[in-house]
Amino acid sequence: MALPQARLCDSQQQEHLQVLPIVAQHQNEIVRINNEMARLRTESLRILEHLFGSQQGG
Repeated sequence: MALPQARLCDSQQQEHLQVLPIVAQHQNEIVRINNEMARLRTESLRILEHLFGSQQGG
């Protein structure tokens, strides 16, 4: 049983269909940026480990 507020009129459905590809593109960009951030974090940690990893104690 569908809820009445869940039904979209034709113009709302058309707008929804137009917005979906934009939202999907933005989500893909967010995933790409998050992956790049993770890569840079890993690279930074590797550099720090290379620079300071051989030092023992404080």
